[in-house]
Amino acid sequence: MSTTAAVAGLTTLLSGDVEWRNIQLIIKTTLDAVVKVLSSHAVLLETMDSRLDRLQEAYLSTNKNESMGVSRQEFGELQMEIHKYHKKSVSINDLDARIASAMEQIKRRVDHTTMPLKDALNDLQENLTKQVIDRVQEVFVTKDEFDTFRQSLKDNMTYTAKEVVAKSIAGLEKKITSSTELNTKDRIRKSQLRDLLQFKSSIEEEVHSLAKRIPEIIHAQAAWQTDVKKEMLRQKAHIDESLSKLATDCQAQLRQKAMASDVQLVLSSKADRGEWEKSHRQDIELLEARLAEQHEAMNRAVSLLKVEFGRILERKCSKSDVVKIFARKVNLEDVQAWLAEKVNHSELRDICTELLDTANRQVSEFQTEIHEELQCFEKNVDTRINEARGQLSESMHALQNQFHTISGWKVLLEEMQSQMITKMGIKDTCTLLDTKCNITDVNEALSNIQQNIATKTDEVDYKALVDDLSSLRQQMRGELCLGRWIWKHGRPTEQQTIQWNIQILNTSPDIFHWEKGSDSIALELPGLYQLQACFFTDYNPTIQVVVNGEPALTAHSGEAKRVRHSAGNVTGISICEFLALPPHATITFSYSIDERAQACFTLRKL
Repeated sequence: MSTTAAVAGLTTLLSGDVEWRNIQLIIKTTLDAVVKVLSSHAVLLETMDSRLDRLQEAYLSTNKNESMGVSRQEFGELQMEIHKYHKKSVSINDLDARIASAMEQIKRRVDHTTMPLKDALNDLQENLTKQVIDRVQEVFVTKDEFDTFRQSLKDNMTYTAKEVVAKSIAGLEKKITSSTELNTKDRIRKSQLRDLLQFKSSIEEEVHSLAKRIPEIIHAQAAWQTDVKKEMLRQKAHIDESLSKLATDCQAQLRQKAMASDVQLVLSSKADRGEWEKSHRQDIELLEARLAEQHEAMNRAVSLLKVEFGRILERKCSKSDVVKIFARKVNLEDVQAWLAEKVNHSELRDICTELLDTANRQVSEFQTEIHEELQCFEKNVDTRINEARGQLSESMHALQNQFHTISGWKVLLEEMQSQMITKMGIKDTCTLLDTKCNITDVNEALSNIQQNIATKTDEVDYKALVDDLSSLRQQMRGELCLGRWIWKHGRPTEQQTIQWNIQILNTSPDIFHWEKGSDSIALELPGLYQLQACFFTDYNPTIQVVVNGEPALTAHSGEAKRVRHSAGNVTGISICEFLALPPHATITFSYSIDERAQACFTLRKL
């Protein structure tokens, strides 16, 4: 990349003609442009060093006169090249000014990165100037001319740089001011437009209401005018009709060729022209008076409307309040968006038609169901009627059977009466009684019975014996109040509890409650109970006695070691404990191993 292209890129970058970009991208491109400019200057310095080295070698190899001539020629060429390179290149001061303007444009966001760059550029400028001056002092003899030439070059470059910087700054200021003016104008125009729209929306309803009322007023005025015109036309028609009647009468009388006296007599009862004009003038004056009154009434109504409009406008809130109120209101776009989300008329109509179809379908289905139910009801009524008929026929048969039985009983009674006649009489009875034992025999038998009773136990002894037996039975019942259950097959439940299969014994079902397939035994009465259980298993499970859902006792295999027997599980894990249980207690056994084992469980109330 050439030096002019790098300087042009840096100038366009610092002038701000391109569009605004990210600060990191601007810093990166700025530093790349600076590096390219510095690299081009370094190349120029290397070429100048090589030329100076060649001049020094030529000066050392030839004599003094020749070297002076060569040095002057080389000095001229060097001056031309330096002048050419200075025209193409950018001075350090110009570069610093452009970098400073760029830093001001980005509002000093990269001061921590540009300060080291400025210091490095200043150091580089000083080093370059020192090296050039040292080289020139070593090589050239005409030092004053070179200094004057260098000063003139610096003045020219600083002047051109100042002009360029001033132009760029002026252009930037113009752009900034124009952009700010445009932004302010746009903001003011937008705010004014927003205020006008808000004011328009605020008074739009009132204008609509007034616009609605104005046609009513105009319509009323037009109706009044039409009524007045109709009245005038009616009166005109009436007058024309009267005139036509008068003309017809005159013509009829003229046709009849009446006498003048008759005409005068006839016309005496009629109105003359002056009276007609007077009445016509009075009618016109009345109409004009009515028109004036209507006009005044209309003016008063208009003035009242103006006053009312003024009061309405006075009652309205100020523009700022309206702006605040409408700022809190919903926007038309939001309303349109919300309405777009809602169901439109066509969709609603489709939904209504679908609902009507479904309703009609349901009504038809309901009618069919009602028809079917009516048919079923008729069938049930028919069946009930048939059943009632059958029951009536059966009851008739039963009544007939009862009648037959009653008739049979009558026959039996008649037979019994006939048999009673054939029985023995009093005489036969007396003879039969004579053969029986008398009172003495009965008394002797009773005395013997009393003697035998005296040898037996009395009622007191019997009651005492009964009491002893009842107490003994209660004691035996208390000792024999027990229940026994067996776990013969199956595994523990999901809760690791034993589900008892068979109830072997239950002497008191009112105390021990157990349902088939249940894993718990419910005890109604509180008190002391003896618990005995034995579990036949191949393992050493942990067995817990759970009372009312809480573990009360844990049993292991015990100290006694079980020995395997050829007959199988001859011995098991046995439990024999006493429990003081509360009322309505439930007992459950928890088994820690999921296996098919067997067990028996005995519970006795003490």
